[in-house]
Amino acid sequence: MKKLISVVLVLALTLSLLAGCTSGGKQGGENGGDGKYKVGVILYGNQDTLGGRIYSLLNDAAEALDCEITFALGDYDTTAQLTAAENLIAAGVDGIICLPLAETASQRISQLCQKEEVYFGLLLRTMNDEGINAEVRANPYFVGNILGDDIGNAKELTRIMIQEYNCKNLCMYYAAEGTSMALRNEGMRQALAEFGGTQLSEATTPSDSNMAPVAGIIQNFVNTNADFQGIVSAAASGGIGETIGATLQSMNVEGAKYGCFDTFDGMKEVFESGYLGVVCGGQAPACVYLFSMLYNAMDGHKLTQTGEELLMTYMFIRSAEEAQDFLDYIDNPEVAIYTAEELKNMTVRYNPDFDWDALQKVMGEYTYENIMAKLG
Repeated sequence: MKKLISVVLVLALTLSLLAGCTSGGKQGGENGGDGKYKVGVILYGNQDTLGGRIYSLLNDAAEALDCEITFALGDYDTTAQLTAAENLIAAGVDGIICLPLAETASQRISQLCQKEEVYFGLLLRTMNDEGINAEVRANPYFVGNILGDDIGNAKELTRIMIQEYNCKNLCMYYAAEGTSMALRNEGMRQALAEFGGTQLSEATTPSDSNMAPVAGIIQNFVNTNADFQGIVSAAASGGIGETIGATLQSMNVEGAKYGCFDTFDGMKEVFESGYLGVVCGGQAPACVYLFSMLYNAMDGHKLTQTGEELLMTYMFIRSAEEAQDFLDYIDNPEVAIYTAEELKNMTVRYNPDFDWDALQKVMGEYTYENIMAKLG
């Protein structure tokens, strides 16, 4: 009997030791996992330039870090995005990245993730509503959000149109109020007042996938304003940029130009036509930095105790040559901006010295000049 008890004790001790050896993962992550996490991504789509580039960069990051990634594509309102989050959580994801198309989506997904104890981060969007902002940031499962300085970038975009291209009589294609892009409207208006621009007309860019009204709006801008010189648009993704360019070209509006946020398919050709003055873009790698924040949190190394907002520097493209560089390198889904080793180095698991300051340093080094020196 004593011999039997001894055998049982030895087996129990052996199993205990084996369990201890496996608990810490490949590099001893504090959560005891092996680093093979499941990540869900809620994204409006991957068929345009911005969405496609985000899609490729996140796939690169997931592959480098041995994560399983699942995309929920094509959801444009709060209800649909919340349902996508519910489905991802039901499928067993450990974390979620969401590009929300409304602040209420950010709020409700935050509530869901806190209830289900799933980490999440917001991509390329802020929360203008103070109540929603405070609620989401108080969520211990919120890792943060990364976006551009919407007011500053919009102001600079509009300034370039007014001062560098002498397009002072402008029609403004604003973001819908209440959406997370609405801060761009403020920057556009500030530039009009500060740099001597005049708003001739205004309209609101689509907040869903329906691009049908865009051509008619552009035609109305031109036909109802005899002194029309150009357009500033708060967005070009989803087909907006291509439609503005094609409409101005078809109407043969002499001397007119437009400036917009977001790179888009065919922008090089529109630059060559003379109708495109400036594009504010290059924001897709924000998803890489957010993936780093999410991965570290899932792995027991949350970089900040509260979810922080990081402002990313965007790039201003002014020529067909620069547009070609974007097509060849920065926006090319076949080109890796970061190597697998560089992506691993954005995690504490593989780089114990990595922290919040290190992430901001990596972001700060993302410039047109540095990327072209590396890839060009």
